[in-house]
Amino acid sequence: MMRKSAPRVLLVLALLAVGTTGTGAQAPAADKKPRTPRDPAVFDTTPRRLFRDKSGLLEVTITTNLRQFVRTRDRGRPSIPATLAWSVGGDTGTARIQIATRGNFRLKGRNCSFPPVRLLFEKDSAKKTLWAGQRRLKLVTRCDEGREYEQYILQEYALYEVYNQLTPYSFRARLVRVAYRDALGKEKPVDTYAFLIEDDGDLADRVGGKVTDAKNATFDDVDLPTMATLSFFEYLIGNTDWSLGGLHNIKLFMTERDANVYPVAYDFDFSGAVGTRYATPDPRLRIKQVTDRLYRGRCLTDEQAAAVVATFNQRKAAIYAVYDRIPGLDQETVAQTREYFDGFYRTINDPRALKRNILDDCQKIGN
Repeated sequence: MMRKSAPRVLLVLALLAVGTTGTGAQAPAADKKPRTPRDPAVFDTTPRRLFRDKSGLLEVTITTNLRQFVRTRDRGRPSIPATLAWSVGGDTGTARIQIATRGNFRLKGRNCSFPPVRLLFEKDSAKKTLWAGQRRLKLVTRCDEGREYEQYILQEYALYEVYNQLTPYSFRARLVRVAYRDALGKEKPVDTYAFLIEDDGDLADRVGGKVTDAKNATFDDVDLPTMATLSFFEYLIGNTDWSLGGLHNIKLFMTERDANVYPVAYDFDFSGAVGTRYATPDPRLRIKQVTDRLYRGRCLTDEQAAAVVATFNQRKAAIYAVYDRIPGLDQETVAQTREYFDGFYRTINDPRALKRNILDDCQKIGN
């Protein structure tokens, strides 16, 4: 257990003040009963059904007023009605939903032609189905037309799967093939790969904790092993687009039993491992392109770093195997990604490179 510094105590108090198990003041679904808080040492990491059994590609059709949805993409716009139809194996069905736009960079029309999506399930509309217990789900869809942008989606989805191999403190995701259909028949259909991301509240339930929007955390405020794993993972994928203190592409979860705070990373399309054409590093950083690795994680002792290196070495085969089970991913992309990961493994297994690029080039307080 880490020493609880004064800033950590303030952060924990802020977390307790928030006191939510989900995002905002979201009311629980009728079929989503609150779970009894668990000992973090024995928490049940099993996700809900939608993210538990991912055998077979989930095919989804969303029918709505597409023109209204795309053209009223600005934040603050109300959600609009839609119908969700799905099929996977022998499981088929339909449900009434609402859809809304979300996001930041990809929401803007100058960056992406199609906005990120949020699915909002009406009360009891998905009861006793694959979607049972879901109320709000992020759907990450392609930014623009063309195979290149579909590959970006598949590559980013793969990174969620890689992260899952390293820690239970990570969002589950599910790949889908989605068809957007215009209810008025006036807009061209859109068919693409996309992926769903587990709801914040469901991840909080899985780890026996609460989620908060409290900012200004330092590395000493959060669980050391989890922060170390996150730091190395971001370095593995070449991602500098995150901030613990600013809660930029980071969520914080506090366990009820020990008041320990666990960081979870998300949103990896600006990483070198994906390499989108629109991704650029922060000009304040000393890298020229997103494929250049820069360690922005916490400082570690030799012993602490050795433990993290051991974890990544133990999980290497599982990490590389992720790319064998993603349909539609170009084999050239798979080979390039594994070669990119090879560079990470050379660094962490070379004592001098590890010291130079990570141990001596760390963030002492936070980022």
